[in-house]
Amino acid sequence: KTRKELSETQVAKEKERVEAVNVVREKMNKEVANLKNVLKAIEDDMKDKDTAMQAAKEGLREKEQLMNELRNLRQKMEMEEARAKTENNKFGKSLSEYARKEEKLSHEVEEKEESIAKLTNERDANAKHVEVLKLEVQVLESKLKD
Repeated sequence: KTRKELSETQVAKEKERVEAVNVVREKMNKEVANLKNVLKAIEDDMKDKDTAMQAAKEGLREKEQLMNELRNLRQKMEMEEARAKTENNKFGKSLSEYARKEEKLSHEVEEKEESIAKLTNERDANAKHVEVLKLEVQVLESKLKD
């Protein structure tokens, strides 16, 4: 082959290589953009879950305050019951009502604690997933630079 033919062959091969690199670069750019969108969606979801967890914690604090108030009321009720045996039925009904309320609030507190634990676990799992995605983005960006 002549030098001209060899040169033309080299130019054609170089064009093919450049086109192949551009195709790969475009695919990588799309993948990075997609991973960034997934990452943003997960971060938004984590913010929502953090907000829900804060609301659940606030609800838990309110319920604990109510439980403390109910305990105090229960103690007062028991002292009154000792002083006035003739009004035993009246206080007994009230006491059982407070006991039901206390039991209900205890159950609600347990549910809130379970909800907080679940949200915390989900948040932790999402945080790990975000870290993995960030690493993938870094790897892909590193490959793009190469």
